[in-house]
Amino acid sequence: MDNRVLTPQMRAWVDQSQGMVRSIASQIFSRLPGHVNYDDLVSYGQLGLMQAAYSFQPNRNVTFQTFAYHRIRGSIYDGLGKMSWSSRAIQQRIRAEQMSAEILEQQLRAPMESAAQAMAEDAESLVRTTERIAVVHLLTDSGSDGVGIEKMAVDSGDTADEAMEHAETCACLRALVDELPDRERQLILLTYFEGKTLTDAAEELGKSKSWASRVHTRILEKLARGLSAQGND
Repeated sequence: MDNRVLTPQMRAWVDQSQGMVRSIASQIFSRLPGHVNYDDLVSYGQLGLMQAAYSFQPNRNVTFQTFAYHRIRGSIYDGLGKMSWSSRAIQQRIRAEQMSAEILEQQLRAPMESAAQAMAEDAESLVRTTERIAVVHLLTDSGSDGVGIEKMAVDSGDTADEAMEHAETCACLRALVDELPDRERQLILLTYFEGKTLTDAAEELGKSKSWASRVHTRILEKLARGLSAQGND
């Protein structure tokens, strides 16, 4: 239990963001099995909102709602990740969303010298972030067995041809992972194929969490370029 006291400004942020918490929880709830409790998702979201209120820095040229959105979403998926699931597809989705949330939060923490700089870099940054998140989802799918990749694509609404294309893209990505330098390859295998967190993977490799985050981002960008070079856009 966090016993810190909310300042009046923090309390205003929290009060103004209640609708956003329920909206995010509803979006995620609509894609989950019927036995999941909606109120549990809201509770996880409230925890993320409180964490956002305590850690938000107004001088980052990012609105509180933007900052809190990713904290709320990440907190809900963190909570879901601690539950017991029978569906591997849902576990895979949770894993991908957790990693995506970390990438987005890392992007928000990146220092900007001014609002003008932020605007100038916004478009390029959005493209890079979108590419990294796409690779995260592909890597997460690649961590399942070959047949499972196609089944998860079909379950998500893809046609048979789209599912096959998705499986082929995952196979290309796995080949690119195999070509990575040893330490980078180990980080990806531990994180996406053995289900470890970046913190646990870094510890196993004898490195810090900050090292793992930096290298992880660099690897995602490298893999995105590799897929693009092979015609996988």
